[in-house]
Amino acid sequence: MRRTTTNLESLRRQLAEMEESLRLIEERKAEYVLQSDIPLQLVKEERNLRRRIEETKAGIPQLEEALKGDERESLRKQLADAEVDLRLVRERIAEYPLRTDEPLSLVREERNLRQRIEELEARIRRLEEGGSAAAAALGGGKPTAPAGGSGAGGLGDRYYSCFISYSSKDEELAEKLHADLASKGVKCFYAPEDMKIGDPIRQRIDVEIGQHAKLLLVLSANSVASNWVESEVEAAFERERQTKTTMLFPIRLDEAVMETTAAWAAEIRRTRHIGDFRKWEDEAAYAKGLARVLRDLAK
Repeated sequence: MRRTTTNLESLRRQLAEMEESLRLIEERKAEYVLQSDIPLQLVKEERNLRRRIEETKAGIPQLEEALKGDERESLRKQLADAEVDLRLVRERIAEYPLRTDEPLSLVREERNLRQRIEELEARIRRLEEGGSAAAAALGGGKPTAPAGGSGAGGLGDRYYSCFISYSSKDEELAEKLHADLASKGVKCFYAPEDMKIGDPIRQRIDVEIGQHAKLLLVLSANSVASNWVESEVEAAFERERQTKTTMLFPIRLDEAVMETTAAWAAEIRRTRHIGDFRKWEDEAAYAKGLARVLRDLAK
């Protein structure tokens, strides 16, 4: 790849130098009032330069395609290495009989590897699609547009879609919130309802977080102590960094997030406005909180 890159850069430098030489020749020609007064040597030099410029321009796309091929091969090797690393991490995770026993460092490593694999696959697709578009253009055709419509949370929807992150010990509130949001037309991922039998849990959750616009985070003493919730929040933080958008949408059921020393929860306390659902068991207070959530999820 390095040699191809060097050759391409050299060719582009040559092209720039020839175009500058052609500009100077054109300026010298403009000094002559009559066409017949232009020296024959100058005319020949101009013709030769134009021919060489055309030949050089013709060679650049070939080198660019070769460079893309080299880059594709490099990305595929990186993808293969990342997939091997992911398999090894999964094998280590599988040694723990309970999900709650899995070390957070392994959970993070697995998530980071998944993101790395998705990025590599996306880069490879872009290179391949770029090659298809170029081939179509050369053949006088048009590249085929990708099939399918907008995903969850598309512009045609009234509300942003959301992934509900909560502790299973707060399931009563999470279930109620999901039912009420769904009845208002909010597209929500709620694991007990949307997870299919046999789904690989962590993989499905990572995918769904990536496909929803907001992470509706139910903060409580239970969720602040949950490694699983922490992992989901970190995935949302990472997506915010990558997309430069706000994904985290926190609400609280008690004072735990305001008092905890857990770094991730303290970060939310310091940097985010948190919706108040501390009196959610009171119907009037819950209705007020739900209305605020719907208002702030509206596009």
